[in-house]
Amino acid sequence: MHLVSHSLGTIILFDALFASRWENEDMPGYNCIKDLRDAVCGTGPKPEEGIQVASIHTMGSPIPLFSLLDMYSRQQDNGAGQHKNSHEIGPKLQIFLQHLAQSRGGKRLPWWNYAHPGDPLAYPLEGLLYQLVDQKRDYLEVHDVVTMPGDIGDWMIESFKQSSAALIHAGAAHRSYWNSEIIARRIAKTIQETSLAYREGEMDHVARGE
Repeated sequence: MHLVSHSLGTIILFDALFASRWENEDMPGYNCIKDLRDAVCGTGPKPEEGIQVASIHTMGSPIPLFSLLDMYSRQQDNGAGQHKNSHEIGPKLQIFLQHLAQSRGGKRLPWWNYAHPGDPLAYPLEGLLYQLVDQKRDYLEVHDVVTMPGDIGDWMIESFKQSSAALIHAGAAHRSYWNSEIIARRIAKTIQETSLAYREGEMDHVARGE
C-alpha cells in the first residue's frame, strides 16, 4: 500500500493512525479507527499482521505542526507525574516504523515530501522526521522534493514564501500538486521500484522453499 496525502488530509491520516486519543473506547469513531489500525501492518494489536505500507507521499502537508504537539506534550501532566498529550503522534509513529522495518526485512521506508515554493503550508520534512522518530536513520528514507522545475534551494523557498507574490498565488500553489508531472512520475516510479523489489523477494522465498 502506498499512502498519498495532501494538506490537512495528512494530519487527519496520521492522527487516525498514531494519536493515543483513539485508544479511548468512549471516543466517537473508536471502532472505525480500530478497524483502520487493525488493517495496517504495524499499527494494530498484532503489528506483524495487516497490509504493508510500501511508501508515503505527502503533498503540501503541514506535518511540522506535530513537532509543536510533541513540544507541548512535555509541558502537560496527566496527574501521575507523567507528561502526555493525547494528540501526540511521535511515539506511535516510531513504533510503527520499527515494526514495519522488521516486516520489510530491514529495508527503510521511502517517504517523499512534495513542496511548492509558493505554498505557505508546505515545509521540508527530512530533518524534522529524522529528529523526531528516526535519529539513527534506521527506518526512513526521507526526500524533500520541490515541485517546480529547476534547482532551487531552501533559502530561496523561504524568501519566496515571505514575498507578496507568494500571498497572491498561495491558493494555486497549494492545489498545484494534483497536476504536477514531477509528483506523478515520482509516485509511479516508486510503485514500480517497490513492486519489483517485492516480486524479487517472493522469488527468493520460493527458491529457498519457504
